[in-house]
Amino acid sequence: MRRAYVTRIDARAHYDAGVGGCATRYTHPASRETRAGVGRSTAALRPLAGSARAWAGDGIGRRMGDDDAVTVLLVDDEPQLLRLVGRVLERAGFTVLSARDGREALEVFEAHRDEIDLAILDVLVPPNGIEEVLRVMLAQREDLRVILASGDELSDSLRELLRGAGGAFLRKPFVPKGLLRVIEEVRATTPEREG
Repeated sequence: MRRAYVTRIDARAHYDAGVGGCATRYTHPASRETRAGVGRSTAALRPLAGSARAWAGDGIGRRMGDDDAVTVLLVDDEPQLLRLVGRVLERAGFTVLSARDGREALEVFEAHRDEIDLAILDVLVPPNGIEEVLRVMLAQREDLRVILASGDELSDSLRELLRGAGGAFLRKPFVPKGLLRVIEEVRATTPEREG
């Protein structure tokens, strides 16, 4: 009898998969499952290269001239991606608060409003996407820096909201070094708020 097993993705974005006692080591986040009478399925997250340690920036998560870490609110409904990106940010020196949907994002934001320096938001989070959540956050914190991430194009209204916030769009899939570069760019901008 053949048995299939999959181990979880670890901090280095590797996984081990084996069927019938044969193990293979992969260097990207994916999962493979084989079931008797059903067949084999393979799922890949985002194409990422190297280890999380290699992706981490050189302390870019620190405030200039300060020992305090920059606090990031990270919102994504994909648990593995949320965990992996969170680890990359932590290794780059950021403090990370995470949420899996729009409601949870607003709860975390309310609890830590004055601490959050940057929000990295998946556009298609449940229940209704990120636009209304972003409007609420920006109404309460005009100086909040924002990065929106999506595999699709932004709507015109989201694009305009993001431009006014001095934010950036990050297309999925992305590599961690690209994320860290966009974070540096966003932190260096001044929002174009109407006043």
